[in-house]
Amino acid sequence: MARNTRKMLADSLKVQLTRKPLEKITISDITNGCDMNRMTFYYHFRDIYDLLDWMFRDIAERVLRRGSDMDSWESALEEMFRLTLENKDFILHIYRSLGWGRAERYLYDLISPLVRVQVMKYASRADVSEENAEFVVTFLSYGITGNVVEWINNGMSDEYETICGKLITILNGMPEAAIFKFVS
Repeated sequence: MARNTRKMLADSLKVQLTRKPLEKITISDITNGCDMNRMTFYYHFRDIYDLLDWMFRDIAERVLRRGSDMDSWESALEEMFRLTLENKDFILHIYRSLGWGRAERYLYDLISPLVRVQVMKYASRADVSEENAEFVVTFLSYGITGNVVEWINNGMSDEYETICGKLITILNGMPEAAIFKFVS
């Protein structure tokens, strides 16, 4: 029940974002859009930014759920790009409303768990400290995030398969090579 209510509020926010910028949207706009009252909103969220955080966490959890079972960069990145494109209007509105900083953080939080799964496959077989493995995760996550932000900044106009293919070309073998540079 709570998940359905949150989803309805999230869907209402997405509709509102097609009508006006985030900073002009009120709690009443969101609740009126899904026939709920303000108290229902506040039962689930502190404010609109808390709702946004939940929406991005929900996308990230779906990507991670699907991506963690994937054996390769290719399938994990394709899934991440597919879900990003599936939420294109929402993500573009948020990117334009919040600017670089918060939007980048959302994307990093989406990408980092996928990278961690891939990196830890190699780290678990090598004598590498947790600190060094996390450094590799951070390095690769920011590289991918930067490319995704650039794609979003360009309106997601390029086919995601092109960017995804370039990232895969660069990433193939990179986590393993980076991890083994830290082997004791």
